[in-house]
Amino acid sequence: MEEPAHMMTGRSYLDDMINMDDDLEYLESEFSEIAEFYKGLNILVTGGSGFLGRLLIEKLLRQERKIYMLIRAKKGKSPQQRFKEHFNDIIYEKLKQERPNFLKQVVLVEGDTSLSDLGLSTKDREILIDNIDIVFHSAATVRFDESIRQAVNINIRGTKLLLLLAKEMKNLKGFIHISTAFSNCVYDYIEEKFYEPPMNPDNILSLVELLDDDALDVLKNKLMGKWPNTYAFSKALGEEMVRKYSTGMPSCVVRPSIMLATNKEPIRGWINNYYGPTGVAIGAGMGLLRSLHCNSENIADIIPADYVINNVIAAGWDIVKKW
Repeated sequence: MEEPAHMMTGRSYLDDMINMDDDLEYLESEFSEIAEFYKGLNILVTGGSGFLGRLLIEKLLRQERKIYMLIRAKKGKSPQQRFKEHFNDIIYEKLKQERPNFLKQVVLVEGDTSLSDLGLSTKDREILIDNIDIVFHSAATVRFDESIRQAVNINIRGTKLLLLLAKEMKNLKGFIHISTAFSNCVYDYIEEKFYEPPMNPDNILSLVELLDDDALDVLKNKLMGKWPNTYAFSKALGEEMVRKYSTGMPSCVVRPSIMLATNKEPIRGWINNYYGPTGVAIGAGMGLLRSLHCNSENIADIIPADYVINNVIAAGWDIVKKW
């Protein structure tokens, strides 16, 4: 029996994974105007433990800059435990080789965007106000069947509270909100502009405060109107929060479509979830999914996750440049 390639070369499977592209220029070019802009900045990232957030943090850590990573307790694990485990991910292996001391650039900030005060201590809040230059807001619940309360608290109220905090930041250069291409899916054609929201986002915050879950469930379909689920609905209202509360500061909304595994960086084919087409591909490959009900004429707007990260980072540079 022929031995696997990694055994024949004497390299580990991990080595093969992170060296699939020998010609891939890993570290950012010193001649990149965008990389130069971010050099030395203090950057706050929410949702850093998620699929997109991991890739964003990994890329930002390739040069000297400080990353403030907002992390909450989850599934019985403290923020400190989750922070430590986070950097065991394979996507950081090449970074460990190129910049072995990169963890010195990361600051753990205990917080939770679903809480009324973002879960921040007074001390951490002051640190963020005094130091942050750029905010990347990636934290969100992406479940289509999320309860209306949870979707509102994370995707709408959390966005508002972060915007209000950003307005207090003394050195803020830009606020980048990561939304979705489907936040305004009720329209046939989506342009790069803000759209009329399903309702006033502050009104639904009041409703969630006043009503219990049973009452909210009864009203859910009426509140969502044409929007198909709580995800699209809450992301549309999250965008309205950006429009409403970002006055006076450089800000933008980035709307990625359906994200797949990475194309090239930091390693080819990395993904850490079974959402969307990935779940379909795995189910079909395992022989569990034999048929799929769909319209063969429809176009699936799919994009590799590393392309999204490049766009998000470029968008931050662009809004500051144009301000």
